[in-house]
Amino acid sequence: MLRIKKELVPLYQGNSKKGFLHIVVCDAKGYEQMITHIDKGDLYASNLDTYPPFNEFAGLAYQRNHEIGYKDWWVIFPKGKPINIDTIAHESLHISRMILGSRGILFDECNDEPYAYMVGWVASTIHKNIPKSLMSGK
Repeated sequence: MLRIKKELVPLYQGNSKKGFLHIVVCDAKGYEQMITHIDKGDLYASNLDTYPPFNEFAGLAYQRNHEIGYKDWWVIFPKGKPINIDTIAHESLHISRMILGSRGILFDECNDEPYAYMVGWVASTIHKNIPKSLMSGK
């Protein structure tokens, strides 16, 4: 497993509710180890019966709840698959919904600025920290 970045989420933080965005690229073995620590209720799509098989996803976003009251957000990319901007944008929206939702900020079609800023920050953070050798030209 290659943890590329652990970044403090700069927006909507309270002193006791810090949270980090973790960007991970892992192989199948690393993925199997990681999913043993994920509560399925924390997946972006908690209605999944099982975790997606390693070779069937381009990215995976989830929230991890900690007993002491804070949350971390993880985005996992499978090693060996090129990471493209479409996947970064897709996972950034999932992560942004989780971050803002954890702060009580729900999507509002009349004021989507919090989501626009958060998606931009998440996507930019992922993009600038993924090694260029892992990026696709698409």
